[in-house]
Order: sequence, then structure tokens, then C-alpha cells
Amino acid sequence: WCLAEAGSGAVSPVALFSVVWMLVPRFRGCLQLDAHEFLRCLLERLSTELGQSEGLVARHFQGLLSSRLTCRLCKHSSWKHDPFQDLSLDIPLDAPSGKSGAELSLSGCLERFFAAEDLEGREQAQCEHCSAKTPTTKQFFLRRLPNVLCFHLKRFRWQFGRQKLD
Repeated sequence: WCLAEAGSGAVSPVALFSVVWMLVPRFRGCLQLDAHEFLRCLLERLSTELGQSEGLVARHFQGLLSSRLTCRLCKHSSWKHDPFQDLSLDIPLDAPSGKSGAELSLSGCLERFFAAEDLEGREQAQCEHCSAKTPTTKQFFLRRLPNVLCFHLKRFRWQFGRQKLD
């Protein structure tokens, strides 16, 4: 991929897109693909082209997210650690009265993402300690931040079908 103009060290966005357009057929034409899909595709391709031994993409764009499940019956907690390249944040529908979607803050979306969530009914987990399928509390924690932290704002919500959020 030779994208930089001679001697400038800068990459032209048009040149970048034209290379991706040639290598990834789904970005050809006028389909409505969002920036999140483009970034994920670009990072995946860079990782493949540079090889896993280089690790450039992982070093700059990958963090570590931990999730804790706590059984509300026996209080036992289990942990899971997963690498991530972006955080997918919900845009809350229950914004404080008088606030439009444009006035919602990123910090508010992050607070919701990291808040403890009660899992009940069909979402209950089986506790590895007491072996019961019980109501559970789930919470995310950042273990390691990447150098470049990307946020994906979820523009769609599934509620009686797919709804696009304004």
C-alpha cells in the first residue's frame, strides 16, 4: 500500500479509500456502510497485511475489557477478560426532559456502559459456584486502555423491530 504522496509522509483520504475500494468489494458503489464498519475493515486488513508479529494495530487500537458476573444468590463473582478495539455505546432513549440527542454527553453514555446491570429472566446466568441459574449482576471494567480509544455509537435499537435513532 503506497498511499503517501512523495516525500510528504501524509496519506490522502481519497487514496486510502480507493485502495480499500479495490481490496474490499463491499465498499464499492453507493451502499450505505458506516464509518464503524470501514474502520473495523481497515484495521483488520492492516493487521493482516502487517502480520501478527508486527502487532502495530493491536498495540495502538486494542485494549482489555473485563466483565464481572455476580450471582445474587451466593454472591460469587466470575470474571472474563476480552480484548476490544472499540466500545459500542447505547444512545439512551430516556434522556432527561428537555435534552435532545445532540445534547447527550459521551461521559453519560460511558457511565451507562460501565454501570452494573441486573440480568433476570432469560438473561440469567448459571453460577459456576452454586450451579444455580439465578438473577445475576453484570458490570464492565476497563483493564487496559488502548493508545487510540474508539467509540461506536449505536444508531439502531431493537424494540418491536429495528428503529433508527435520531
